[in-house]
Amino acid sequence: MMTNSRLLLDPLARFTFQNLIFLLFAAIISQTAEAATINVTRITDNVSRPVYVTSAPGESDRLFVVEARTGSVQILKKQSNGTWIKNSQAFLTLSNSNINISTGNEQGLLGMAFHPNYTSNGKFYVSYVANGQSHTSEFTVSSTQA
Repeated sequence: MMTNSRLLLDPLARFTFQNLIFLLFAAIISQTAEAATINVTRITDNVSRPVYVTSAPGESDRLFVVEARTGSVQILKKQSNGTWIKNSQAFLTLSNSNINISTGNEQGLLGMAFHPNYTSNGKFYVSYVANGQSHTSEFTVSSTQA
């Protein structure tokens, strides 16, 4: 007489069943997934230890390159012929802001983000390590930087 209506599997059968499900799932995924083609194009060698690249909201002709060790954000401007030229002056240099950037491994200027309304308010944020402590600071561009 059966007292439990559940199907009970011994541990070996359960292990085999789990493996079978995993293999079926992997086979389905591999059949439906297509290989992505990624093309890489070097646009400059004229930056120092870049760790992050971004653009301001709505802009596609300027790239902001975060340099960890120098504590600077450089601007690359896209030219009409498709090449990228680095501006002669950095967009931001934290050492000019009296911030003592740490320059050891995984330290320095680490990231940057633009406020969603950057075009109207000029606000952006940077993440950095100074004096061994992590910081996130808000900056506002001057009219000459925008």
